[in-house]
Amino acid sequence: MTTEYVDGNAPMPDPNEQITDLVLQLTETQDRCERLSNLNAALTTKIESMQGALDAAAGGRRLVEADLRIVADMLREEAISRDWCGDYGTFVDQVNARTSLPWLEHCMEDRILTVSVTFSYACKHGFAEECTEGITGSIRSFSSYDMPDGAHIDDIDVTVTANSVA
Repeated sequence: MTTEYVDGNAPMPDPNEQITDLVLQLTETQDRCERLSNLNAALTTKIESMQGALDAAAGGRRLVEADLRIVADMLREEAISRDWCGDYGTFVDQVNARTSLPWLEHCMEDRILTVSVTFSYACKHGFAEECTEGITGSIRSFSSYDMPDGAHIDDIDVTVTANSVA
């Protein structure tokens, strides 16, 4: 390498060495780009393969979920048909507490309950019917309070057994 000095102080780089260094750097960069391109192609193929496996697993999961829903519905229907809803409710709570999702539902069947309420009241002689209608109206106006969703009172029958006061 021939070193020439400009102004007598700083060395002047050899242009041939600079070109050789640049060609070497360019070749290394091209090789690196080719390796990265090959790696990119391999990773793309791997990702596509993994996406296919993921799609297949998701399809299998949907099938299993559909099967579990069928089993859960059939269990609930069987509990209703055998009038086991009380015991089945305990079973549902135990199973749902141990599974990742609450697969089982409680029995939701229509039941007719007869509730008897006794009121003792006194009213003036001849006003028993008005008193009975007043109590019946009061019960009807409050019948929707504290009722579970979907529950309602279909009929209210009030029987007067009050003593009349003169």
